[in-house]
Amino acid sequence: MKDKILESEIRKHAEALAVALRKYTEEPLYLRLTLFTRDVQVADDKEHVPDFCDLVCHAYDDTEEVNPFVSQAYLIYHGEEGISKTTPFPYERTADNDSPN
Repeated sequence: MKDKILESEIRKHAEALAVALRKYTEEPLYLRLTLFTRDVQVADDKEHVPDFCDLVCHAYDDTEEVNPFVSQAYLIYHGEEGISKTTPFPYERTADNDSPN
């Protein structure tokens, strides 16, 4: 049952993102969202394991390279009241691979 609830939540938020993107412009947009929960590889300590988020959004044009208007990676820290802070996660992006090194 938890899997069905999680699937429903993910779809609901994906649909909300699609609506938000359509409100922004009439042009086709590309959005890539990568999210790792409880990402121990970037944790400073075992008590405060953050989530990793990487966002890239730009106009979609398959004929030329387009500069993104959103391109950021950050860590999301959680506290007892919800999200306690976010901090930038700097890494070098490459043309061939947008994944962290």
